[in-house]
Amino acid sequence: MNSAALTLPTPCHEPAGIRTPAAPAAGRRQVYFDSLRGGAALLVCAGHLRHFLFVEWREVSQPTVLAKLFYALTSLGHASVVVFFVLSGFLVGGSVLSQVRAQRWSWGNYASRRLTRLWVVLVPALALTALWDWLGQTLGGAAAYAGAYSALHSSGPTPATPANHTWATAMGNLCFLQTVWTSVFGSNGPLWSLANEFWYYVLFPLGVLSVRGNSGKQRAVSLALGAGLAGMLPGELTRAGLTWLMGVAMAAIPAASPAFNFLRGRAAAAVLAVLLVSSFAGHALHNWLGADGLIGLWFAALLPFLLNQSPPEWPGAARLATAAGELSYTLYLTHFPFFAFVAWHAGAPPRLQPDAGGLIVFVFFLFVSLAYAGAVWWLFERNTDRIRNQLELWLRPSPPSSPVA
Repeated sequence: MNSAALTLPTPCHEPAGIRTPAAPAAGRRQVYFDSLRGGAALLVCAGHLRHFLFVEWREVSQPTVLAKLFYALTSLGHASVVVFFVLSGFLVGGSVLSQVRAQRWSWGNYASRRLTRLWVVLVPALALTALWDWLGQTLGGAAAYAGAYSALHSSGPTPATPANHTWATAMGNLCFLQTVWTSVFGSNGPLWSLANEFWYYVLFPLGVLSVRGNSGKQRAVSLALGAGLAGMLPGELTRAGLTWLMGVAMAAIPAASPAFNFLRGRAAAAVLAVLLVSSFAGHALHNWLGADGLIGLWFAALLPFLLNQSPPEWPGAARLATAAGELSYTLYLTHFPFFAFVAWHAGAPPRLQPDAGGLIVFVFFLFVSLAYAGAVWWLFERNTDRIRNQLELWLRPSPPSSPVA
């Protein structure tokens, strides 16, 4: 899922130090990667909104081609999280490799960047989750937060795991232990992927240092810590890390290698794009082609082609892509409790048909969610660099005072 992601949490830009295979201009990488991040977050958001508002496909009264396309596109939320993982591996993992190779690695600098990036959005997202859930329960939606409508939604509370608002759960989520030792906080089901992102951020440098550490002691300690953590974490979390590593693998390919030159060509990209679209379609239709590993592999193989493309000529495209990419993390972490409140606060959620009226309601709430996420971004995430710089300034040791003559 930076400046950098679940993203997702998520996937992100590294402001400095990242080695990408094609060494593209920063603007070129930003346009296409920001577009992907923003599009993936929007698909996740749209998928959840569709589950809140509309009937299941088997209950659609008029299964038109437009309705089929709408349900297919809004079924790609999980596949979009795989895209986040691949991008995160490429950008964050590629940066780790670059810094270790150049002997500029520092756990302190790395932790400062990753944690401020994650917490500046996560802390207000947890507070907003508590607020929306409290309002929803108070106004009549208590049964929904206990999991009464879990069969209608792709995420959120279930009877076995009702919305949990204890301080222990909040602290567990703040320490990225959701799905490891505790549940996600409140109704905010999408928080599951943030735990994945964080532990990939920890495990990958340990793995690299266990091989390329500066000393035998560093290599041994890194190996022991990495193995211990990997054994502690749920198997599902570590297995999903394979898609994250696919992004790392693309960052590790030398720019002059035959493999990279082949992948950045138009013929290879066209074939891979067809396979990727087939994979997404298979995922939406619950077909074997939709396996996460295949989506991750094919998407990772498209990255060299994207890196080799010139920026779009229309200046507004870059601005739009930047806005979408910058909003993606906040949108991902804040949309679900807001939708849950809208749908559940008065009891049973609405179940609309995908007709013209229903689609108008869908588009309205999608734009409202973007405006809401934009306001949260303006208040918090846009200040990430300033907060990190201030924190590093506070933590920087003071120079020794000169003796008084």
